[in-house]
Amino acid sequence: MIDQDFNQFTAICIARIRTLKHVMYLTAVLLFTTIAVCAESDSFFKRVVKINRILEPELDIATMRSKLDKLLNQLRPKLVSLSSSEEKVAYLNRILLANRKVAYISNKYWRDSTLVASLIRGKGNCLATSTLYVVVGKELKLPLHMVLMPGHAFACWAEDKQRINIETTAGGKRIPTLTYLRRNPRPEPEEVVLFRYGKPLTENEVIAELLSVAATHRAGQNRYIDAVELLNRSIRLAPDRLDRQLYRIQLLSNLSGKRKEAERAIRALIQKKGCPRSIQTAGFLFLARYAGARGDHQHQRKLLLSAFKVSPKRGLLKVLDDLAFCHHSLNDHVGAIRYMELSIKLYNNGDTRVATALHGLAILQRHAGQFDLSLRSIRSARKFNPEDWALQMMEAKLLVLQGKRKEGILLHARIKQPRAQATRWGKGVATFHAVCGEREKFFTAFAEVMKEAKDPYIMHWVDKNRDLDPFRNDPRFKKIVPATRKRLMGDKVPSDKGIDTKVPNK
Repeated sequence: MIDQDFNQFTAICIARIRTLKHVMYLTAVLLFTTIAVCAESDSFFKRVVKINRILEPELDIATMRSKLDKLLNQLRPKLVSLSSSEEKVAYLNRILLANRKVAYISNKYWRDSTLVASLIRGKGNCLATSTLYVVVGKELKLPLHMVLMPGHAFACWAEDKQRINIETTAGGKRIPTLTYLRRNPRPEPEEVVLFRYGKPLTENEVIAELLSVAATHRAGQNRYIDAVELLNRSIRLAPDRLDRQLYRIQLLSNLSGKRKEAERAIRALIQKKGCPRSIQTAGFLFLARYAGARGDHQHQRKLLLSAFKVSPKRGLLKVLDDLAFCHHSLNDHVGAIRYMELSIKLYNNGDTRVATALHGLAILQRHAGQFDLSLRSIRSARKFNPEDWALQMMEAKLLVLQGKRKEGILLHARIKQPRAQATRWGKGVATFHAVCGEREKFFTAFAEVMKEAKDPYIMHWVDKNRDLDPFRNDPRFKKIVPATRKRLMGDKVPSDKGIDTKVPNK
């Protein structure tokens, strides 16, 4: 459950949102509360589709309903004639999975993780295909459920003492739960208990998972008020998910500017008895990001080493990535590259996450002036994730830096802007114009991304990115940067005063 410190932090964050922003917040609260109350009376299918429309607004509910009805009409006659659960599951697998492809593209998760992906497009990731099973189960009154593991979802038939696991990304293959629990990334015992890993989820727990995905999408669009309210709904439905509570604290701190209160709330959360190491790691990473944003890289390194000590293997990629760039900020360029190379060695076994490590290595190599090595790293990364827009953007910049300006500009022109990741996209566009020497285009993009940014860590990018060096003496740069720093950094020194828990009545 959310403890007293967490409630106090929530109250003080809301109290800091004044005037128009305060009105907007209250309006959003009322709107989302109304939607949440109405949604409880909706069918499971409608609840799912309404959440999916957050990621994909053009989604037509009537079309989805028609597609689902066609699928259900195909399933019903045969299922009635089958007697055993095994036969029914085999038939469901044949109809629901036979012509559906597995799709995992990091910057197109909105496309691959929704019910529409598996129902209409004929492809989807583990979340989309497992959601399809649950929707079909609800419509046909079958005991089909979603099951979660760290970074993964699958379906299962659970009735009385019988359970049949359905691996939706492998044609419905039946994999024992214990095998999932022993796989890498292996969940901790505390996670298994707290997050019900390996257990059939209730309808509300599935909705909570989808709401969390939608919240991440909204945050990526810098729509933090929407994201917080989606997380509120998710936490109400699944209150033991400490990861979502932690993420909510982060969003509230960026929304309100109350950094010190956020730090205290995070430390209280990660020190709770039974808090999994993965949550402790995420907490230390957030604290380290804020230290890096304010330029205290020695303290950032100390916090990152604390994260390294407690991190399970699946969390090491992010820790090592942040350690590499922290050492880069400390002018330890050799150490920075070594940390990133260690990350690549850990994940270079067919794991697509190695693309993230290779991207980080390419950035460090680029800052060291090793353009050829950097381009090689990026092209290696694109083999794992060819559609990733950030990798394409990096390659376009490197081509320009190598003197292949026309080729770089052509590649940049083909890159499609993602639906979320707004700040990351803005930074990429600004730096591309910077390396091209397009001064006016740079300042247009730079001013926009700085205006919309919510996360203070963008100041680390401003302070350390060498692509911005030619513009630092420009009066426009000197005007934009201090104003953004003041807006984003919030509290600059610790306060001995208690947290004000009063919430404004208006």
